[in-house]
Amino acid sequence: MPASQFTSHSGQSKRNNMESGNKIYFYPLWLRIWHGINAIGIILLIISGYLLQSGSAGDSFKLMVNLHNIAGVISIVKLFTFSDWKCSNQE
Repeated sequence: MPASQFTSHSGQSKRNNMESGNKIYFYPLWLRIWHGINAIGIILLIISGYLLQSGSAGDSFKLMVNLHNIAGVISIVKLFTFSDWKCSNQE
């Protein structure tokens, strides 16, 4: 496939963008932020859950419980927001 067939949103070929040093994003900014927040929430849930379960939280047990609960609520809200958006935008 010739390089001229690969075009970015601005209509420029990807080869021209790469040669000029411009970054090419395959996903929009909102989706990258969405996935970043989701990844951080899941990592926080895993780490805080492990620390709470193993008893390694020590003096910061209350902080870990709060962190775990906040990360869980954010993850659930994001899940329901995504599900609602996906169900309402079916084609």
